[in-house]
Amino acid sequence: MIQNMVAESAKKRLAAMASRKEVLLGTNQYANPIEFAKDKFAAMPEHTCCGCAEPIVTPVRPIRLAAAYEALRRQTEESAHARPKVFMLTIGDLKMRKARAGFATNFFAVAGYEVIDNNGFESIAAGMEAAEKAKADIVVLCSSDDEYPLYAAEAVAAAKGRFLLVLAGYPKALLEQLQQAGIDHFIYAGQNVLEALQSYQKELGI
Repeated sequence: MIQNMVAESAKKRLAAMASRKEVLLGTNQYANPIEFAKDKFAAMPEHTCCGCAEPIVTPVRPIRLAAAYEALRRQTEESAHARPKVFMLTIGDLKMRKARAGFATNFFAVAGYEVIDNNGFESIAAGMEAAEKAKADIVVLCSSDDEYPLYAAEAVAAAKGRFLLVLAGYPKALLEQLQQAGIDHFIYAGQNVLEALQSYQKELGI
């Protein structure tokens, strides 16, 4: 019974960490993007209850809440690929684009990606041209919900074959319209950040 209670508690806390309902500052929230994990963290040692070949009870295994995020950072750093660059294509409403660029910066810094923020662009074309010059891997479209339908199709067309396009936000009322325009990736509050970043690692070949 004790082992089951501990395992269930760990499961809930790991899920809370993944969605950032529980915060470890510098790990799953406000990570330092220029810090390197490889010299700081060691893998968790294997643990047995008493060293016997066939334990008579299920061992209670130690779990570090930060371990999965640290593994993500190490994966980024140790990859044969260059460190991914995430470019903020900020456009439209000043307040919303800044807020969403801040959220997206924090989101991708967790995985150790290099983030390139911007003051704002007059057009999607200008933003994509700047992203090309920056040699970006991911472009995050940052604007307001009301303006996203105006920019989505053009952004998808401009990004195709060049960048992985991500939309900052999850406007439910516009979701079908945005998906029909070709937006496949969204980042938003309450999302399972760990799973999302692991998915981006795969798409980038890391």
